Amino acid sequence: MGEPLFSGIDVIFRKNFGKGLAYGSVELSKQWQNLYEQFNSISNLHKNTAVLAGFIEVVDTLDYPLAQKILDICASNFELKSCLVELHPVRAFSEIDMARCLDALEDPNTSPAAYNSILYRESYKSLPDHLLLNLSNKILSKPNGDEIVLEALSIKLANTGNSFNDLGGEWQRVGLNASILRIKRDSLTYNAPPDYNMENVINAALRFKDNESLKIEWIESIFSVVDENDGYLSDFDTTIQSTATLMPTIFLNHAFLINNDESLNAFSKRHYFVNRLETPPFDKIDASLLVKWCIGKNDNFAWILVADGIMPWIKNSSPAYKLSDTALKLLEASPSPKLVLECFANTSPLTPHMGDDTDERVDIALATSNTTIVKIYRMLPKKFTFILLNAYAVDRRKLNREMMSVNVSLNERAKTLYQHPEIN
Repeated sequence: MGEPLFSGIDVIFRKNFGKGLAYGSVELSKQWQNLYEQFNSISNLHKNTAVLAGFIEVVDTLDYPLAQKILDICASNFELKSCLVELHPVRAFSEIDMARCLDALEDPNTSPAAYNSILYRESYKSLPDHLLLNLSNKILSKPNGDEIVLEALSIKLANTGNSFNDLGGEWQRVGLNASILRIKRDSLTYNAPPDYNMENVINAALRFKDNESLKIEWIESIFSVVDENDGYLSDFDTTIQSTATLMPTIFLNHAFLINNDESLNAFSKRHYFVNRLETPPFDKIDASLLVKWCIGKNDNFAWILVADGIMPWIKNSSPAYKLSDTALKLLEASPSPKLVLECFANTSPLTPHMGDDTDERVDIALATSNTTIVKIYRMLPKKFTFILLNAYAVDRRKLNREMMSVNVSLNERAKTLYQHPEIN
């Protein structure tokens, strides 16, 4: 049949044809030779090897030694070498088969993408762990190999309860190394893939009690890229949040980075990085830990960094917003609540425009104690106060009741505000 056997994309049809050809052959070795010669005689750059794979699969069940000889021939062919994994029957993929495929991977023209299935599929689980680890490290040495390993590990983890407890520290090391390589590569590409696989791997790796120094190297790699790219990092928001949540103190210390050896310029880059992430990195860190860390730093910049790294506004059941518990704890503990409030104002769900046709309100009164109301109300920046006192932005009666209990007049404060030039 010639060229039609090895062209087109109908893999199932061609593989079944190859199987039938093997079952119907009187002499398997001669039939293979005919197939092989026809394959080599075609000049098509995009050959389909499904017929060969189907033929070899049947030969493997009928004459195993011959199948091994055929696979050795394929491994020496510059075209077939690149798809050697697909040509191997998975019925009994042996250590000999693995060695053959690893040798083929040494060829720079062999893509590692076909090898990721070996790392996670059940049909390869009988292989010794050291061979699979060796394969993963070889893949990591290839261009874009980090993404291939991360995808395979993400699937592997899903099959083991999203934990490295069963896989062990060596696989955790592979996952951390793959993540470090990936985050350092092409960090400014706009078409970067979602960080689903990396987040799965990092979430499991940081929970597993091993390779602690490599965990710190992972965090250092994040901020190394941030510094090099003036505060920009590609689409790894959920991975960053998981890292900050699972290693909060170390992450916060790296984000802050103000000491005798570092400049404010480095802090500004890292602060910008924290502030621009769509998934706030500190949102899932316990509020008491954030407050304790800020107090320990004894620096207003620490409060600003944390305030910019959370989402202070949460939606009420009614069409209103309120401050989150973490936001309130930061306000109550901060020695400079005005700075914290200014950070929150920059992320307000409402903007200060008169006449906005909206019925959503920032309902701060429902979320605070009387003491906090007074503190917040007295320290509000102009922009923030205006948002709260806008006719569409606050339930004045509820806020008035809170303020009256501590002898503060909302109406007097409002009159002063409405005389401000920015408002009139």
